[in-house]
Amino acid sequence: MKESLNQYTRLKRLIKESLLTQPKKKDCNCGCGGCGKKSHSTSITLTEAEEKTVDKFEALMKKGLPTAAQLKKLPPSKKDKELNEAVGVTIATLVLGAPGILKVLSYITQAVGWLFGANKGDGNMFSRGLMKASKWLHHKYIDGIAAGLKAAYPERYKNKSDKAIGRDAQLIYAGMLAIAIVATGVGAAHAASQVAKTLEVAHIGVDVADIVSIASELSSAGAAIAT
Repeated sequence: MKESLNQYTRLKRLIKESLLTQPKKKDCNCGCGGCGKKSHSTSITLTEAEEKTVDKFEALMKKGLPTAAQLKKLPPSKKDKELNEAVGVTIATLVLGAPGILKVLSYITQAVGWLFGANKGDGNMFSRGLMKASKWLHHKYIDGIAAGLKAAYPERYKNKSDKAIGRDAQLIYAGMLAIAIVATGVGAAHAASQVAKTLEVAHIGVDVADIVSIASELSSAGAAIAT
């Protein structure tokens, strides 16, 4: 019981730090080879000024890619064997057992917060900006989280397909996006809907109810997010 309480306290602290801490400014070094290319997705038409805003948002999101790529080096979780044998393990439980996965949340929060502020709270432009961003960014984060799950839980995922692992990673990433949006003052349900639409553009299907569930799980684990 004491160990469980300590884990929840640690997760609460990590999420709060992610929401409040601004990552150090540095040039992107993700190694993807496409950071200088404009490859905005969807047929949404933006003005020149809006395009520049999306470019800035993408630049902020790219800063977290090196961290996401390093998740494959996470040490095996002490909870791996226990969770592998448990029934009904939730996504939040997996994050609790491998809090290093939350390292990318600060970058996502900074980027989403900046986009919201840049549009002066204009929800319509904020939504369009999210959906206009290059879809490969989302996939890079999800790939990193998936690799982190495999590294942290080798027993749990050793017999799982890449599709199944990717599904869990998608839910975690969607939950992080939802937390970042809620942190701007947007309601949880609306934030989940926006995340679903944004990821759908990137050909990533995550149900709104699932997004609300994972965000709520992380919140109940101690994340102080506004609703």
